[in-house]
Amino acid sequence: MRPAWLVATLLLACLALACSPPTYAESATVVVRAPREVFLVVDGERYYGQRVKVSLGSRVCVADEYVYTSPSTRYAFSLWLLNGRMYSSSACVDVAEAGTYEALYLPEHLVVVASDPPLFAETFWVREGGTLNYTAPLEVRGGDAVYRFARWDSPLLGVANSVSFVVTGPAVLRAVYVPHYPLYVNGTLVGYFPSGYTYVLRVEPRVLGDARLEVERLTVLGGTSTYLGGWAYAVTVGGPTYVIPVYARYYRVTVRTLNATSEYWVREGEQLRVTAQSTVELVDARFVFKGWRGDVVTHSPVLEVEVRDPTYVEAVYSRQFRVVVKSPTGEKTAYVNEGADFYHYEPPELPAVLVGRVLTGFLVNGETYRPVAPGVLVVRGVSSPLTVVAVYEYRVSWVNVAVVAGFLVLAVASYSLLTRKKG
Repeated sequence: MRPAWLVATLLLACLALACSPPTYAESATVVVRAPREVFLVVDGERYYGQRVKVSLGSRVCVADEYVYTSPSTRYAFSLWLLNGRMYSSSACVDVAEAGTYEALYLPEHLVVVASDPPLFAETFWVREGGTLNYTAPLEVRGGDAVYRFARWDSPLLGVANSVSFVVTGPAVLRAVYVPHYPLYVNGTLVGYFPSGYTYVLRVEPRVLGDARLEVERLTVLGGTSTYLGGWAYAVTVGGPTYVIPVYARYYRVTVRTLNATSEYWVREGEQLRVTAQSTVELVDARFVFKGWRGDVVTHSPVLEVEVRDPTYVEAVYSRQFRVVVKSPTGEKTAYVNEGADFYHYEPPELPAVLVGRVLTGFLVNGETYRPVAPGVLVVRGVSSPLTVVAVYEYRVSWVNVAVVAGFLVLAVASYSLLTRKKG
């Protein structure tokens, strides 16, 4: 049996060996340059401290790659130095010669790049004094909007989406984005625009043959609209905006009158009122309104039609020629329809006491016409203005002459008889 003091001595020796590596005559010093002590692994055994002695031929590794002093600052293992000179960048080294092996830790800072509004966030650990180069996306999709880069929240970073700066401590960068909302017209995407943006929308009429579709108003969801005139609307974007044009149907109405042809676009269901000129006077002729024909038939010069389809109407006129009749009884004017027959009557005889006038014929535009009956003129198929002259010739009325002569003889005889009696 061994003595108790010997057992106690061996136990203390074992404890001492468990807490620190053995010291040999040929050894090296391992130093950790970090803000606090870190674990080292010497030949597979973990040791805690910033300075330890190891024997030549040992393999020494740093157990911790990073040493955190705060959530945003840490020290990262960089390299091994041997007697102040770079020796290795690996986490483990083989101690091949005596000297001082130094594990060098260098500070790194946390740089957070985020967006406003929150669309993305990225974190970077950058060595103190190092340069961070970062390019924020120009456009980020989120929900119904497209967010476009506007600037950085710090004026020092400028307005470009790419930044480059030297890191001296923890930092937070915020890229400011402006939401752009989609604008749809009749289901077609026009583009993306920021809230409050005014988009000028032109909605021209759509002609489909004799029908035309005109926008009478806009239904706008997610924004507002104001009519500018000339088929133009100002649409103000307030979010995802949907524009639905509300069309009214118009029909072409063609109205043909004596002098012109006019076209009107009339809204479906509305009435068109057109008044034709009753009489159109010319120099030696005139046109007299008879009625409307085409898709609407009426004899009234005032045309009122409710438009339900493309409509064609034509004012119908009859042509009349002026007829001037000259006779001893006076000058008269009349009108006769083109192609119609003209009838006129003049007394066959104009009586007088001694010399009377007897109708011998008519001159029509200088051409002789004989009466078809006593005093009756007929001109067939009138196709031009007429000047009619009733031709009379003077004739002695012998009966009246005899009567007058007898009366004169009787008067003379009576006068002589009376004279004698007085004498």
